[in-house]
Amino acid sequence: MQKTFCLPCGMARLAARMGACFPPVAFLLMDATMRLMTALAITLSFTATAVLADPGSDLKKADQALNQTFKKIQKRLDDDAGGKARLVKAQRAWIAFRDAECTFQSSGDDGGSAAPMVAAGCRADLTNDRTKQLKAYLNCQEGDLACPVPSE
Repeated sequence: MQKTFCLPCGMARLAARMGACFPPVAFLLMDATMRLMTALAITLSFTATAVLADPGSDLKKADQALNQTFKKIQKRLDDDAGGKARLVKAQRAWIAFRDAECTFQSSGDDGGSAAPMVAAGCRADLTNDRTKQLKAYLNCQEGDLACPVPSE
């Protein structure tokens, strides 16, 4: 006959409410189940947070801001076809750099479920940086020879 007992813990209170005491193995199984349920709840919480902090929507916002700034610069370069062509060439090269850099940056989780989120977050960050860089061209000091965009 197996010996049963109740422990002075939450599991014992649960056993008492059920009107029974359990063998020691039952307490271990219940404890393991509670730990598993807690781990699952934490995992789901992190997943929900990752979905709420959607890097894809951050990238979309960053891309819209970049495109607005880019169009302002293009408008200022209306009278400079060569300048406009250099701007487009630089932007295309920058996009290629951004995409390659973010592919590299997200390769730590290559093929994993987090890789697309890491890449999208990277693209959003670099796009925001590029927007700041382009906005600086819109605010150059008069006579700044290092500024390729004329003032208004």
